[in-house]
Amino acid sequence: MIAIINYFEEQMEIIETNSEAAKSGLDVDVLHDLRVGIKRLKALYQVLDPISEGRFDSKTNFADVHFLFKEVGKLREIQVLKALFAFFAKDAAAETYIEFNNLIAAREKLATDELNMALQQFDNKIIGKSLEAANAFLVDISNEDATKLTKKLLKKRFKQIGELLPNKQDEALMHDLRTRVKQSCYIIEMLALMQPEKEFTKHPKRLKLAAELLGQWHDHVVLVVELTDFLVEKTDAEDFDAEPYTDLLSLLRADAKKLLKEGRKLLKAHPLKLS
Repeated sequence: MIAIINYFEEQMEIIETNSEAAKSGLDVDVLHDLRVGIKRLKALYQVLDPISEGRFDSKTNFADVHFLFKEVGKLREIQVLKALFAFFAKDAAAETYIEFNNLIAAREKLATDELNMALQQFDNKIIGKSLEAANAFLVDISNEDATKLTKKLLKKRFKQIGELLPNKQDEALMHDLRTRVKQSCYIIEMLALMQPEKEFTKHPKRLKLAAELLGQWHDHVVLVVELTDFLVEKTDAEDFDAEPYTDLLSLLRADAKKLLKEGRKLLKAHPLKLS
C-alpha cells in the first residue's frame, strides 16, 4: 500500500506548506490549495476507515483538522461570494452597492481574524500521528483487498449520488450531491494509484466538471441568501433603493438554475459505476 502512503504524505505536505504560508498572508490561491488538501485528506480518511476493519476511525482522526477546515471554508466562501457579487455588479456605479460591500468587507475581516487564530492553534503533527495509525494496518493488507474495499466505498457514493439526483428542488440535498460527487473524484484518484494499470481518467473528468458546475450553483445560492437577508433588514430603511438588488437577484437565480440543470445533466449521463 505504498501508493496510499505516498498519497497521504502528499496531502500532509500540501496542508503543512499552505498552512504555514497562510500565516504570512491569506492569499486566495494558498487558501484554495489548503482547503483542497484538507478535503483530499478527509476523503482519504474515509477510505482508510473500511480498509482498517475498525482500527482507524475517520471522524476521530479528522476531528483535530476539522476546526481549521471550517475556518478556511468560512473565509473562502466570503471571498468567492465577494468575487461573484463583483462580477454581477461590475456595470453598476460604485455607490450603488456600497452598503452591501461594506457588510461583506466587515464579515471578511472577522473571518480573517478567526482563521489567523485557528492557524496559530493548528499543529501539523496531528496528521502525522494519523499516518502512523494508518501505517500500522496498511502493512497488513494486500493491494487487492484494499482496492476491493475502496471500490465498495465508491459504489456507495455512486448510489448516494443516484438517490440524490432527483431532488433538484431541495437545496440542502443538492449540496449533499455536490459533496458526494467531489468525494467520488478523490476516491477515484486513490483507486488510480492502487491500480495504475486501469483506466480511470474518464470518470474524474466527467465528475469533476459536474462538481464544478454544482459548486458554482452553490455559490450563487449562497449569494442569493445573503442578498435576500440584506434586503429584509433594509425593508424599513428610508431612501434605500432596493431595485438594483432585486434585479441582480433575478439574474443570480436564473444563472443558478442553469448551472444546476447542467450539473445534473452530466451526472444523469454518467453510468455511475466502474467497468
